Amino acid sequence: MHRIAQLSKFIARRRLTGPQITVGGGSLGPVADGSAAAVWIAGDGSEKLTREALSASWPKLTEGGVLAGANYFDGTFRGVTCGVRSAVDSFSLEKGLAVRLTLDVPPAWYAIKGERAPAARTLKIGLLTGYDAAQRELAAISSPNKAEYCRRHGYSFLERTDGFDPRRHPVWGKVKFLRELLPAYDWLFWSDADSLILRPSTPLELFLPDDRDPDPPDVVIGFEDFGLGVFHINAGQFFVRNSRWSRKFLDDWYAVDQFEDDALREQRALIHLIESRDLSSRVRLVPQRRFNSYPINYRDGDFLLHFPDIPMEARLRLMRRRARPNERC
Repeated sequence: MHRIAQLSKFIARRRLTGPQITVGGGSLGPVADGSAAAVWIAGDGSEKLTREALSASWPKLTEGGVLAGANYFDGTFRGVTCGVRSAVDSFSLEKGLAVRLTLDVPPAWYAIKGERAPAARTLKIGLLTGYDAAQRELAAISSPNKAEYCRRHGYSFLERTDGFDPRRHPVWGKVKFLRELLPAYDWLFWSDADSLILRPSTPLELFLPDDRDPDPPDVVIGFEDFGLGVFHINAGQFFVRNSRWSRKFLDDWYAVDQFEDDALREQRALIHLIESRDLSSRVRLVPQRRFNSYPINYRDGDFLLHFPDIPMEARLRLMRRRARPNERC
């Protein structure tokens, strides 16, 4: 399923009898409960009206019927402001629906009444951060943000402020701390202190391979791409699975010591490992904005905003502004 136009063909192939209706707010008219083969949610795209349309149309849909709509995003895109994603996500969670997306930009969405979402996996997940005295002011802003996020989703919030190797730059602490704590968890998400979670309704499981993945990775990390043809890996936010391979990989990463004078240090060492070995089956590279957006490419609705390579006073100012509780999801 790739385009909105194909949704009608998909609905037709299901050979359901009954009307196909469009709901854009207001009364649905004389449509009997359980009679509609498909319902298309239209309207102004606001979260409130979308949610009302979903609730009103749900009883009208027959078992096996298709519920669908456009503009699955929150924020503003090409002059259109939407809250469809939040409305659909909360409704599907309430009903246990498996929501699928098309490849349109922005995507359309659809779900089938009676088709349940896969049962949630029970994973022990930790969000790990660490910082020294030089980053204490940054952490005073970001740690409460991440601790609250972890409370919301039942993750462990792990904060290290000591135990750094005095022989190495503090940035190497992330590798050391991951290696020490990983055996107690299924997955750890490392998150630098100069970053904020701005979409706390999104669970970390969304970024992890699911049980249907034929070749699940042990590390999931984003690559930078600013449209300049230059690609880099950023180690500010990434996931590590608890596995024998991952533990050995962290040991190997920490053992790379020839980049101590490089400005990127542990990140340069990671790039070196990935480029010098065939790790394609173990390390999954994903688009940066998936969970590591920068101010230069952040869009409303992105999960996390990272503030690297910005002078400290400006970084603190930007983080304080973003940390204000003004988001709705």
